[in-house]
Amino acid sequence: MHRSIKIGLTQLQVEMFIGINEEEKKSKQTVLIDIECHLDVLADQIDKTLDYRIFESICKELSSSKHYDLIENFAKDILLRIMELKHIKSIKLKITKPSAIENSKGAYILIEQPL
Repeated sequence: MHRSIKIGLTQLQVEMFIGINEEEKKSKQTVLIDIECHLDVLADQIDKTLDYRIFESICKELSSSKHYDLIENFAKDILLRIMELKHIKSIKLKITKPSAIENSKGAYILIEQPL
């Protein structure tokens, strides 16, 4: 029996160098990452699904690897890595910079990518 499932993370917090302003290049900022992946799997087959901790590992590795000028570039790198994983049918990725806009809960990018 096939079933469709979604797995992911909500508001994974990472500290990273991101932004184009001089201040952003000198100090790490907090970003929040939401990932939702749609999988098409066989019921009761653990080897046909994914461990959601892989998403945390990918995000932490990429966030510490270099300075990103734009959250769009960071999002692109996360998407490319997730797309390499098996069983993924689509990805929804949201990255939020909570401190980007004063009097706001944050600026964000949201990407939905079917595979």
